[in-house]
Order: sequence, then C-alpha cells, then structure tokens
Amino acid sequence: MNIRPDCSCGAVKTRLGTSLCRNLEKHMTQLELNNLLYQTSTAPDPDYEMVEELLQMGADPLGCYDKDDDYDCALTELFSDGQEQKRAERLPDLIKLFLRYGMDVESSENDVLHSLKWVRNEYGVQSLQLLMDAGLTTETVECFAIDLIGDLLQFEVVSDDCDRPFCDFSRCESFEYAVKMILLLSSYDRVFKGSRYIREMLGDEGEDPSVFAPFRKWNDYRCEFEFRDYGDLLPLHDGRKVSWLLGSATVFGKESGEKVRNIHLIGSLDMDRLEQIEIPAERNLWN
Repeated sequence: MNIRPDCSCGAVKTRLGTSLCRNLEKHMTQLELNNLLYQTSTAPDPDYEMVEELLQMGADPLGCYDKDDDYDCALTELFSDGQEQKRAERLPDLIKLFLRYGMDVESSENDVLHSLKWVRNEYGVQSLQLLMDAGLTTETVECFAIDLIGDLLQFEVVSDDCDRPFCDFSRCESFEYAVKMILLLSSYDRVFKGSRYIREMLGDEGEDPSVFAPFRKWNDYRCEFEFRDYGDLLPLHDGRKVSWLLGSATVFGKESGEKVRNIHLIGSLDMDRLEQIEIPAERNLWN
C-alpha cells in the first residue's frame, strides 16, 4: 500500500491505527517522513503523540520535506507560522520534542533561525531560550541578533511614523519582544564575552557579564523602542561604505518602573556586511 507524501497523517492514523501507521512509516523515504512531520506539526491542532512517533521513526525537523525545495523544513515553517499568536503557542512544546530526539540546529547547512526573528512574542523568546540551552554557538547567535535588529530597524525606515514604537498585534510582531530576545542572549556569559556586536549594544567592554544574568527572566522587564537616525556612511575594511541605521531601547523594571539600562541598536541597509563596519573610536554615534 502506498501513502502519498501529501496525505494527512491524521487521516492515515484514523483509518489504520497507530501501530499499523508506524509499520508503514518504516518503509517510507526520508522525504516522506519529513513531509508527514511537517504536516502534523503545522496542523491547526497538532497531534503531539504522532509527532513523537514520527521522530522515533527518524523524521528530521531540519530536513527538507519537499523535493522541489531543499531550504524549508518543519522548523522553519513553524517559525513562519509563529508570527500568529495561536500558532506560536505550540512552538516550545514542539521544540522540546525535537531536541529530545536529537535535533541540532548547528548541523543544518541552512539558516534555520532566520524565520525566528519574526516570532516576536512570548513563545518566540521561549523557543530561543530552549535553543540556547541546547548549545547554540556564539557565531550563530550573533548572526541571528544582527538579522533581528537589522530587520527591526529597516522596518522603521519605511514605516509611516518613526516617532513611536511599532507593535503589530495582529501578527504579534512586537518590537518589545525583539529587544527581549537581545536581553535573553546577553544573559548568557558565553554570548556576552564572545559577541562584540551584543557587547556594543548593551554596555561597555569592561562590564562584568554577570550584570546581565537577570535578563534571563525577561518578563521582569518592559522595553521601549525608538528609531533614532539613518543615512550616514560607515567604512568597511575593503574601502567600501554602507549606510547605517540607529535605534535605541530603554529597559525598565516591570515592578519598580525604574530604568535599568539603555540599549544602542545598530543595523545596516546591508546587514551581511555589518560585522565589517569599523566605527571610529572618537565618534559617538549615539549622541
């Protein structure tokens, strides 16, 4: 009996029963297993038992599920769906399952965290923490942070009103949660020590990384964002120049209401070259 890769695994399970479904899955190709995992995990009402069975049978949340598309995988599709609050709620539980069965984001040849930058809600930050605790490298984290802040600032450049924080509740793309992602990343000693980009956003080089540990509890804080400026050119190592974008965020204690820290956000219209930017030491971009 053949099962089409695009056949609903829920329907298969209903008609055949879990045990027989598992036996059939043993004879599926990797692509078919990945496709069933994608369909099950992104369904309106995910069947977590079925997700776990598919993982046990070797389905790969980082593997392609479409023979015509070798980039997207179940995880990237979940992140894309996670822009909507209801669909974001499933993310932490599914990521825990994926990690339990050996998912290693660092092993992927694709930038699977790219879509996580749009999950600017509570579940996106929780998902990022799970992946951090599973061992994301500083290099991967810094690339994600650069992508996240670049996207945030570039949106403000084209928005109609750059004088107020943007928060699109219809898709849960909250700038506050983007900043909370940065707070979370800074709370990891290895990240603060290893990422110049994050250090320059949050404080000076000499600060003790332990100062940022409390940010692991991101909901103890609220954040306000402000777009600052854009336009000037900064030199690259190879002599070319890129336009930079600036923003700032202020972090307050949620209970005390007191200001805890200012964060300087820097991005570029060409974020791939941001790490090559050399900011003259005598020039303070934040004034």
